Amino acid sequence: MFASIHTNYIEPVRSFNRAARLFLLMIVIDGVIYSGWQLFFNFYILQKGFNLDFLGLVNSLPSAAGLILGIPIGRLSDRIGRRTSLIIGLVSASLTMLAQITFKQPAIIIISAFLYGAFNMLFIVAQAPLMVKLSNTNNRTMLFSLSFGLQTVAGRPERV
Repeated sequence: MFASIHTNYIEPVRSFNRAARLFLLMIVIDGVIYSGWQLFFNFYILQKGFNLDFLGLVNSLPSAAGLILGIPIGRLSDRIGRRTSLIIGLVSASLTMLAQITFKQPAIIIISAFLYGAFNMLFIVAQAPLMVKLSNTNNRTMLFSLSFGLQTVAGRPERV
């Protein structure tokens, strides 16, 4: 039994390179940030005096941005590279989240929510191709499985 665990689980994880391990860490950090955001953002917006219609609009705009800009963002990710896309997407999405809670003007909150969706899409479309690049045939299945599992554990199951 222990030999099977070692062969099927521990060895493939140990075979990950540093970049693959950092990628998995980034998945966990992003998931925790997003979970906290989802937990408190709705209460925060309502406490600031905005109505439920505005909150619904702000919550739907990231998905609309992903739908509208998905293909152009995928092409952009191909041009600038996967790691660059991940970094730009993660940092920019975080900054637009900060803008949504920093500014009180509805127009800025709406624009920030839309931009969050665009930058989040840049982050999402770069993940799978980067995981292929960071893995080999021996550990690829484990990297993808861990990525999906860690996204779920960190509270962000709708990714990739």
